[in-house]
Amino acid sequence: MRARGTIAAAAAAVLLAAGPSAARAGQPTGVATAAYLNADYTLVRALNARLGAYEAAPRHVLAGIRADCPLAAAHSPQDPQSTELSNEVIGAMVLTADRLGTGPIDAFVRAVSPLRWPGSPIGRAVSGYVRKLSAMIRLAPPPVCTDVRAWAQTGFTTLPASTVSFNERFVPNWVAVGEQPAALVARETGPERTLTSRINVLEEDLAEAEAKAVETYTAIMNTLELLP
Repeated sequence: MRARGTIAAAAAAVLLAAGPSAARAGQPTGVATAAYLNADYTLVRALNARLGAYEAAPRHVLAGIRADCPLAAAHSPQDPQSTELSNEVIGAMVLTADRLGTGPIDAFVRAVSPLRWPGSPIGRAVSGYVRKLSAMIRLAPPPVCTDVRAWAQTGFTTLPASTVSFNERFVPNWVAVGEQPAALVARETGPERTLTSRINVLEEDLAEAEAKAVETYTAIMNTLELLP
C-alpha cells in the first residue's frame, strides 16, 4: 500500500508539472489529459477533506423541513407535479452539499476550461461537463417548504413558478462532481491510470456519502408526506 501511494504521488507531481498551460500552448493531447486528471485529483481530494460536512449537509435540509413544514404535502397525490417537487428536494440536498466545495469546484473549472483535444470527442465531453458543473454550482438551494406550501394552497393542482424555474435549471445540469469522461479514460497511459486509481478511491468515499443521503431523502419525503 505504501509503494502504490508513492507511485501515485510521483505521478501527481509529473502531471502537476505539465499543467494546463502546456496544453494551451499546443502540446500533444496527452498533456491536456494529464492536466485534466491533475485538476480532478485536486478537486476530489479537497472534497474528501470536507467529507464529514459533505455527509451532514443533506441532514441539515431534513432538520429544516422537520422544523418548518412537517406534513406540508399531506394528502397530496402522486403525479407529475409531485415528481417535480421530489426533484426540488433532491436539488436542495445536492446543492447544499456542493456549496461546501464551491472554491475547489471553481478552481477545477478554471483549470480545465482552457484545455483542448483537437479532433477528439474528449473536448466536447469535457466542455459539456464543465458547462453543466458551472451552471449547477451557481444555483442556490431552493425553498422547499415555501414551494410545497404554495402547491398545497392550490389544492395540489398547480406548481409554483419557482419550482418549475428551479427544475429547468437544475435537472439538465445535475452532474457528479469529479467526473472523468469515458473518452478521456480510454486514452490514458500507464502513469495516468495510476493517478486515476487514486482518484477512484477518493470518489468511492464521495459515492458512499451520496448513498447515505438516500436515507435522508426518504426521511424528507416522509416528513413532508410527499410521494415521488
